[in-house]
Amino acid sequence: MKRVSSTLKSITIPSLPGVEVIAGRHITTPFRRHIHGTYIIGKVEEGQRTLFFTETTLQIATGGMFLIQPGQVHACKSALHQGHSYQILSIAPQLMQHIASHAADKPVSPPVFTQNQVWHEEEKLQFSLFLQKIYSPASEKQISRALADFLTLLLQHHALCPSSQNREKRIKEAVARAQDHIHGHYNRRLTLEELSKSACLSQFHLQREFKKDLGITPHEYLTDLRMCKAKQMILEAQDLAEVAIELGFHDQSHFAKTFKKTVGVSPKKFFNSNTCNHPLP
Repeated sequence: MKRVSSTLKSITIPSLPGVEVIAGRHITTPFRRHIHGTYIIGKVEEGQRTLFFTETTLQIATGGMFLIQPGQVHACKSALHQGHSYQILSIAPQLMQHIASHAADKPVSPPVFTQNQVWHEEEKLQFSLFLQKIYSPASEKQISRALADFLTLLLQHHALCPSSQNREKRIKEAVARAQDHIHGHYNRRLTLEELSKSACLSQFHLQREFKKDLGITPHEYLTDLRMCKAKQMILEAQDLAEVAIELGFHDQSHFAKTFKKTVGVSPKKFFNSNTCNHPLP
């Protein structure tokens, strides 16, 4: 049987900052444990996706939808050998909070999803209508309206808007300092010892509190940040060897393996899926 090529396409809308649609086709690569800084709303269009959360595992069949909270630790993979295809909507927390406040007619805290699976057919229909607007010659105003209609319905059925959770201030600030240090030095080799000094915590304490607060280790956080930067640089048609060096990798091979493991496709496939005119060799 002929193997079908995997593609991963990213779509953004200039008038809707904080909104991204990601279309994955025939993705077979498993995604290691990670977090997102945005709300993730996905629909499986072909195949089946397995989602691994801290306390539960979900099987999302063709036509099924799932929700992931910002910062919620999870891993995922195709449940079938031939891979799966999906559409994902990524929403920045500030935008989701704005839509929730508008729906409630008062300021509210960032919404919290009460479950990770969408069951209502009405929501699935609204999501499909939104995607139709994305892929059709619809105006940006029509796309914005379809997005607001879908998210408002989703929030009504699946979200709470609680007060912000209190954390131990000193630990939270220490973890934030470590995050800031990673963002400032992601393009070179970073050790846990260096991060612990920036956070003013012991290495053991930082590792434990960082994972407790964010759900992933400092190294996993660094890798996710590098891959986010890598996607931007690849779409700017930068040489892959230069991208690898600028992001602090030993060589292009190490970078390519990490990229595929994190994103789901190779750097070349990611570039070629998103730029039609000048494919990489």
